[in-house]
Amino acid sequence: ELKGIALQQLQTNLQNIQYLIIDEYSFVGQSLFGWIDCRCRQATGLADQAFGGLSVILVGARVMLTMNMWTEVGLCNGALGTVLDFVYADGQTPPALPICVLVQFDEQYNGPSL
Repeated sequence: ELKGIALQQLQTNLQNIQYLIIDEYSFVGQSLFGWIDCRCRQATGLADQAFGGLSVILVGARVMLTMNMWTEVGLCNGALGTVLDFVYADGQTPPALPICVLVQFDEQYNGPSL
């Protein structure tokens, strides 16, 4: 557990962070994932919330729509897919937020694709 100056530096560095994007989810084992969760809780001071209340986005993670987006092509509440990649604005890289999250939806999707 971090204390003193190290904790203050972590809290300062993460004070305006809302999203945690992990680009290579397949390389993050259970121990490292737990360590990241612990540090996020310490940084935000929200020890009772997973990842200190930060929104975590993982490449390779399974996702589910929670509202109807484009029902004619199958993008409905409950549609499942996998996060493939993130698209950033020209000249931007992390820690900037992506302008787009690419998701490959499962078989129910029948609309346009890249």
